[in-house]
Amino acid sequence: RSHPDVAITLTNLAGLYRNQGKYAEAEPLYLGAVFIALRRLGIEHPNTQTILNNFYTMLQGQGRCASVEEFMGYVVEQLQAG
Repeated sequence: RSHPDVAITLTNLAGLYRNQGKYAEAEPLYLGAVFIALRRLGIEHPNTQTILNNFYTMLQGQGRCASVEEFMGYVVEQLQAG
């Protein structure tokens, strides 16, 4: 379950849910993708950056994260809790 390809699949499914306005369904998928990507690829990898960007864009569009710093704090908090 922690192969980098799983992270890509999760983010693609999350994007589908996001496009349908199903944000509650998209969020845990993005978090799972972020967890896998950070663990397996590292923060500097382009795929990790894409996943983080897509997740940030969704949260920002909902007015939930005003800045990248706030977003990263939220991600760290969620990853530590889960």
